[in-house]
Amino acid sequence: MSESTFALPRLDVSEMPSRVWKIAGVLGLVHVVLILAALALQAHALFEEGRSGIAAYVTGDVTRTVIGGYVDLMAFVVLIPMLVILSRGIGRRTEVGRVAAVSALLAGAGYVILTFSPGLAAGATSMLGARAGADLDATWLMNNLRVVTFVLSLVLLGAHAVGLAVAARADSLEGPGSRLIGVGGFVVGGALLACPILLSVGAQDLPVLLWMGWWVALSVHLLRRAAR
Repeated sequence: MSESTFALPRLDVSEMPSRVWKIAGVLGLVHVVLILAALALQAHALFEEGRSGIAAYVTGDVTRTVIGGYVDLMAFVVLIPMLVILSRGIGRRTEVGRVAAVSALLAGAGYVILTFSPGLAAGATSMLGARAGADLDATWLMNNLRVVTFVLSLVLLGAHAVGLAVAARADSLEGPGSRLIGVGGFVVGGALLACPILLSVGAQDLPVLLWMGWWVALSVHLLRRAAR
């Protein structure tokens, strides 16, 4: 049986329907908006605050925090189809590009999974434990699990950005989009890969802000591309 029997048909980059790029752009912007809304609603115990930060879970508005947690969940639900669209739309012309795009998708999926659990799950458990009068050390350790999981998940997010950059470069994409995805992906991805080191000096959020700006720019580019 020939190798071609198992080969799935792949479309050329130009054949990706414009409406699909538009959907990806919208989802990318919605993801960022929901993340910012969740941060505004939720009470957080910061890593650098130590045990004293757990008080934020007790004194904070539980209704706002629960709503914020749900908004956070929805932000990552809408991220999933965008990750798939990017992996299908970039990395079509070469084998290196295809491998990089699939690797980026797997890294992005790992990022989402870690965010759901133990990330958000550990945060919710810590908050509920603190409000129920659980042992301070236990709730503090659970909150640390949330923070460390978040930082480790950023390594996978960085791998996703680098994977997209490699796929874009391998496909020799031209125009502003190639620089945004290619060069920008390497810069943002490299910064995110350093997050575990930056945690020791409390600077782990800086690469996240850089990624967020890059993601917004990428989403706007996809919307403009779909309008052509």
